[in-house]
Amino acid sequence: MSLSIVLTSVLTAMPQGAPPAHTNQLSAEDSPYLLQHAHNPVDWMPWGDAAFAEARRRGVPILVSVGYSSCYWCHVMERESFEDAAVGAYLNANFVSIKVDREQRPDVDAIMMASCQAYTAATEGRASGGWPLTIFLEPATLKPFFAGTYFPKSPSHGKPSFVQLLERIHSAWDTERPQLEEQADRLSAAVTADLSATAAPVRITTGIVNQAGEALLRYADSTNGGFGGAPKFPQPAYMEFLAQWQPSGPARQHLDFTLEKMALGGVADQLGGGFHRYAVDGTWTVPHFEKMLYDQAQLLPLYAEAAKRTGNPLFAQVCEGVVSSLQRECLRPDGLFDSSMDAEVDGREGGSFLWSPDEARAALTAAGLPEPEVKAAMAALGLTGRPNFRDPHHPEAAPAWVLTMTSAEASLAPATQRARAALLAVRDQRKQPRRDDKAILGWNGLMIAGLADAGANMDRPDWTRLAADAATAALETFRSADGTWRHAKRQRVDLPATLEDLACLIRGLHALADATGDPMWRARALQVAADARTSFLDEATSRWYESAPGRIDLFVRPAGLHDGAVPSGPGEMMAQLPWLASIDPSGEWSRVMDRTFTAASGAIAASPVSTCRSLVGLLRSGQLSDSPPETANRDRQASPIEVTATGTAISFRMPDGWKIIASAPAGTGLSLVPLAITSQTRDVRVDWTMPPVQDAADGSRVLGGSFTIPLRMSGSGAAAGQTVAISVRWQACTETMCLPPEERTLTVIIPGD
Repeated sequence: MSLSIVLTSVLTAMPQGAPPAHTNQLSAEDSPYLLQHAHNPVDWMPWGDAAFAEARRRGVPILVSVGYSSCYWCHVMERESFEDAAVGAYLNANFVSIKVDREQRPDVDAIMMASCQAYTAATEGRASGGWPLTIFLEPATLKPFFAGTYFPKSPSHGKPSFVQLLERIHSAWDTERPQLEEQADRLSAAVTADLSATAAPVRITTGIVNQAGEALLRYADSTNGGFGGAPKFPQPAYMEFLAQWQPSGPARQHLDFTLEKMALGGVADQLGGGFHRYAVDGTWTVPHFEKMLYDQAQLLPLYAEAAKRTGNPLFAQVCEGVVSSLQRECLRPDGLFDSSMDAEVDGREGGSFLWSPDEARAALTAAGLPEPEVKAAMAALGLTGRPNFRDPHHPEAAPAWVLTMTSAEASLAPATQRARAALLAVRDQRKQPRRDDKAILGWNGLMIAGLADAGANMDRPDWTRLAADAATAALETFRSADGTWRHAKRQRVDLPATLEDLACLIRGLHALADATGDPMWRARALQVAADARTSFLDEATSRWYESAPGRIDLFVRPAGLHDGAVPSGPGEMMAQLPWLASIDPSGEWSRVMDRTFTAASGAIAASPVSTCRSLVGLLRSGQLSDSPPETANRDRQASPIEVTATGTAISFRMPDGWKIIASAPAGTGLSLVPLAITSQTRDVRVDWTMPPVQDAADGSRVLGGSFTIPLRMSGSGAAAGQTVAISVRWQACTETMCLPPEERTLTVIIPGD
């Protein structure tokens, strides 16, 4: 019995000053996130050989819990489960438990997230992920056999309780271990295919780039800005690509519209400046309150460029607020920037950010604002309307207000500015969210770029100096005496850098070189690029990898181009290669660029929307072809599979002899990609049923001929008339060969009642 069947059968604070009752091995760590769990009754261990050896010695599975210090749901799961003595005792008896800070180990996080997405796609029909990640590993190989995210203390919303999950996995480990090991092989093969699969080179044409831009415009929310519905993320990689792809026209108009909507919403900190991580709704109103350095880094230059281009004072105001918040909340004495601010205070989401009209009125009156200004400010900040926030975990709490702006004019009014200052002074007296005082090399590289670009666009040499100070500190702090680069620094944290780190640092040095004209920054960028090439480029295949070779704690060496909240390392390198080629007198980086673009072309063509930073590099290179796409190897055969959207169904048509993979064979090492149909519209879930399949000679199961798969859509955004973006991924094979996996985005419209 497969674990998907085994598990779907059940998938239906310490007092101040009190001594800790329990201390685990995380107490010796420096990560703020790991230290938060140092006194859980769970015998947590850090990721590493000691934990792996202990699991192998005891013959028990490994629980890996991945999160980060400002993750709200990570805190919820800790309070509900990991602080519970009975849960701790059960985990300690039957598992080896490992905590991972995803910000310290992005390579581990990438593999665990890909595992979660592959597992949920196979068992639920839709890839999903998030933090905390809850992953169970087979100890001998460190391959995952089950993956999920948050599990509640009590069964809810179709999920088992965390204890029920533990009990079922423990039972399956004792009685069905061969099946779990087989499932670990299948799941790890899918992850390997996702993170390191190669695709035959193709000629990247303007048509493929246009396909990405046009898909994003179809996905764009013309009412509220941004892309898709709730929850709504800023998606700076999308916006950067659209700005590069279409300097004027509909893409640029949507970008400016999105920037204004975000600036007026609760996702913007209307008092302190900067942006929260995302909005839980589709209107940018109620945020998930953590603040991440990488969001400020990528949004700041977008607003600065828009401010210069349009002359819109609202965009300039946002830039001032972002930099002010950085200096107040993140700037370290050494010139680097800390990584994040928490989403909660004392277990309450939103903590210091929420208001009531009475609190605001009292603060404004005490600050001496005259009554007309008080009334105007209350209206401008949305405090005269209905409350917009209810804490789902504390239903007994009174409703509250997240501050928003009614209009750009209201935001810019002098009275509003005085009111903001008065309310911020009061807010600063409240207990503040925790700060993750860990400096991450890649995120600082993004921040250097953001400050340098904004300083140049806004004529703010003081911002450029902040960027230069951070760059100087990064070059001194993160490079060890032996010449190797390190990732995160908090007192003694010292971890191997990833390609993401060095690529984003190159991005920062690029922006500084452009902003200052100082050739020193170009020289330092070439030095960093040479180190990145040594550690992360496979010269034989011209593929860039996220981690250095020889990491025995990783069953796959990630090389994916898909961008997330931060750019992928390979994708950011592609974005920087044209500039490196332009400043390199030897011409060597020009040759590296050509080989890299060729090697990555098949993966980009297969999924252009998710590889936006790579597309930016191609646009900068000027090497796009206007001719139709053509495989570089003329012996490769084009896929003959026809895939179309018909009503609310996906139709497939294939000629005789061709099949698509429904499930890959077990235990053969083949990295075949099964059919997947998922929603790209965030507030819509798509369910579907696999048609009858055939058994192939290699043990795989396949689909052939012509057939139609009806789609069933649900979720808060599944309203009549809603346009839904559907991602369809498949791999076509004959009896003698398989083509690279293909992915296409189609749109369907939910019919009326």
